[in-house]
Amino acid sequence: MRFWRQNHGTTLLEVIITALLVTVLSIPTVEICIRVSRLTQEGSFQTVAMNLAQGKLEELKALSWDELEQLEGSHSSEILTINRSSWVCHYQISTDDPIGGPGAVKQIVVYVYRLSNNQGEKPCLEATLTSLVGRY
Repeated sequence: MRFWRQNHGTTLLEVIITALLVTVLSIPTVEICIRVSRLTQEGSFQTVAMNLAQGKLEELKALSWDELEQLEGSHSSEILTINRSSWVCHYQISTDDPIGGPGAVKQIVVYVYRLSNNQGEKPCLEATLTSLVGRY
């Protein structure tokens, strides 16, 4: 008695079932890859935003007290393009006197927005950094 029959090829039904199985099993893998790609891109955007905000904050903290007073109350923005994405870096300087008396401390807030490539879509806030600077 022969347990193994000679197989001279595969039938069309076997090919269709194999293709269907491969397709069904690969869908979750593709979805995972797409999700990982989006998360990686979002992480990259947040890293760029934090670096921009930190750089602008350090630049403003390096100014003298008189220069900070001249900028106080103004809301300045600048647009930058990094890695084919447009970014807006916006800052505010205000007087904050929790303990030091009037005008002893300035609060610097830096906001970084990513501008969308799609028309009509609102800018996305990616980073906000705040620092207090005291007169010394």
